[in-house]
Amino acid sequence: MFQAGPFFPVAIQIFYRITTVKVHERLDLAGLRSLSMPNAKLRSTQMIARQSDKETNTRESPKGRFGFSRKALFTIPETGGPFDLDAVTLPPGKKNFPHHSHAALWEMYYIVSGTATIRMDDEHHTAKTGDAIMCPPGMAHQISNDTDEDVVYLVVSDDPPFDACYYPDSDKQLIARKVWKGQPDEDRVFWTRTDQTYYDGEE
Repeated sequence: MFQAGPFFPVAIQIFYRITTVKVHERLDLAGLRSLSMPNAKLRSTQMIARQSDKETNTRESPKGRFGFSRKALFTIPETGGPFDLDAVTLPPGKKNFPHHSHAALWEMYYIVSGTATIRMDDEHHTAKTGDAIMCPPGMAHQISNDTDEDVVYLVVSDDPPFDACYYPDSDKQLIARKVWKGQPDEDRVFWTRTDQTYYDGEE
């Protein structure tokens, strides 16, 4: 079950109310044909992603505890499909994101190379090359690289149009419509006892 802070009862009501409105707007705009055949107008070449053709986006927190580089291989806006696919490189000594859980989003990780430490709720696990990790909604998760070599992994997510996240280490609640990759952290609004930003209380 999704665990949240003191604002969770209000937050989840807001989350479902906004989701209901926006999903109906999306249906009206898209039309039934595009829902039944979302990729009908895409060329076969758009269904093949080459890392060499993709832009690398690098992210690092102000104090350097969190950081990675990422290539978005497939995105929902580009393909009309139900999944995103990213290739991520996590440098030695870094964590990917603050420990957090999602209300709606599913994520699956596949370790391409290296050895990662996976924090899932209050447990820590070692994931090596060839291992896969599933993170359902409600399970807090985080990937760390405690080794001297890069960890490279793929992440598949269904990225629903709205989501709510809870950050147990800092007791923050995020409620937002889809936060597309690359959106500045200052554009995100957090519900807490006091005003907060993305990395407050995390490093």
